[in-house]
Parts: sequence; structure tokens; C-alpha cells
Amino acid sequence: MKPPALIALIVIILGLIAMAYDMYGGPQMVPIQSKPQNPAKTTNGDPVPNFSFTDLNGKTHDIADFKGKVVLLNFWATYCAPCVRELPAMIELVNGMDGNAKLIALSSDDNEDQIRQFFARMKAKGLTDITTLQHAIIALDRDKRITHELFLTQRLPETIIIGPNGIMTRKIVGEIDWSNTEILPFLRNPGLQ
Repeated sequence: MKPPALIALIVIILGLIAMAYDMYGGPQMVPIQSKPQNPAKTTNGDPVPNFSFTDLNGKTHDIADFKGKVVLLNFWATYCAPCVRELPAMIELVNGMDGNAKLIALSSDDNEDQIRQFFARMKAKGLTDITTLQHAIIALDRDKRITHELFLTQRLPETIIIGPNGIMTRKIVGEIDWSNTEILPFLRNPGLQ
């Protein structure tokens, strides 16, 4: 076989392997048990839909309970490396807002033990102690309905910034640097009111 034909054959085989990996070995869609009921619109200016969740301490919260505060609604998981990298900075950010902000971190993990083990490792590294969170609420989205059905989240992390009036102002898909000096002034901006 001539060298150009051999090279073409190798390229075709590698292409087929890449296609097979993408179809079967790459990221997979998360199955949803039922059709979405009124999924949230997450464009600027839409009100956050009403939903309830239970934190790791067993306390039930309603998103309306946080009206009057800026809310960072973060969809994350302990197995998501970008989520893990950005979470400590998000916690520090809301702690620095004098009680005017809350972080609601809804995990897509399979169970609470995974989250508790994650925070035990974080505490051992001196990063975050889940028992002393002042302005952050950590919760498990048990059936993934809030994450996947209500907010149609496909990629973690995803954060929705909700103004004090309950209006969604920004949707951030992917990891960002929450310690960036431009973020705090944006969250304190009267335009979020």
C-alpha cells in the first residue's frame, strides 16, 4: 500500500474511533422521568419560578424566602471539577456581602453522603466547613427536577443570578472566577434591584 493511501486509511480509522467515543464514551444526556412542566425562562428580566428544596440539615426552603437578597442559584456536583474549583470563591463572595446575598448550591449528586464527604475533605484542607456556612445553603436536588426539568440545566456548573426583586438577571454556564474584582460591584449594582 502506498504511503498516501496508508495515511488516508489511518485518518479514516482515527475518525471512526473518535466518532464512536463521542457517541458512546463521551458525555451522556441525563434522562428525565417526565416532561418538563413550565420550564423556567432564564433570559434577563424573567421572574424566578417558585420552587422548594431541602438543605442538608433537613430544613425546607422556598426560593421566595430569599426575596430582598441577591441569590446565586448554583447547579453543581462533587464529581464536577469546575464546580469544585469555583465553589469556595462563591462562598467567600456571598460571605463578603454583609448578609445581602445568598448562595443556594443545588447538587446533582446521587446522595447526601457524597456531599458530606466532599465537605469533610474541604474542611480537612482548610477551605470550607459546611457546619459554619453563614450565607450559603447546600442542598441535594434528589430527583433532579429543579436542575433538569425546571431550569433545563445540561452542563455543570451553571449559576443563575437572581436580583433582590426575584428577577433572574444573568445565567452563567460554566466555571468563572468568582473572586474577580468586577463581580462584587456587579452584584451590588442597583440594576439588580
